[in-house]
Amino acid sequence: TTIPYKPAPVVAEFSSRGPHTISPDIIKPDVTAPGVEILAAWPINIPDTDNGKEVFVEYTFLSGTSMACPHVSGTIAYLKSIHPTWSPAAIKSAVMTTGNTNKAATVFNIGNGEIQPVKAVNPGLFYDTDPLDYITYLCNSGYTSKQIQNITGDSSSKCPKNNTSFSLNYPSITVLLDGNIILNIYNSNLKI
Repeated sequence: TTIPYKPAPVVAEFSSRGPHTISPDIIKPDVTAPGVEILAAWPINIPDTDNGKEVFVEYTFLSGTSMACPHVSGTIAYLKSIHPTWSPAAIKSAVMTTGNTNKAATVFNIGNGEIQPVKAVNPGLFYDTDPLDYITYLCNSGYTSKQIQNITGDSSSKCPKNNTSFSLNYPSITVLLDGNIILNIYNSNLKI
């Protein structure tokens, strides 16, 4: 069967785009996964639901924007199977720093670019982030220790004293001067 198609990824008109309005120093979106009219299939031993009945068929697939999620989930599972000791932040960083950028789009449309699972196996560089990094970042963004405790669910979470550094080891950042974006650092391929 031949189906005419528009090559993925396509960022849908209704997809969220950057810059991040609350934290403009973090580029959003992180990456682009296949995004419009994406097919996803599942094995024959998992039923489909038709009018409330479980139906087993040999070939089942769905199409839609939400189907980018299984592609990303599969990429994460693939990376975790190869690097079982990597943290979630390390895996996210590997996916982000190996994204394939399209010169026709901006980082505020596609983030670090389209995910490339095979390249993410050996990113060369990744940024690992721990909870204290996020806590410090939120503290430096104006959140109080009480608000941090509400977010973490841990009453021992407190803002570090005398720390005014950015303190977020994140694979994409924007440098702001006087509220204007001056440099986007979003990809390990970028030479600085």
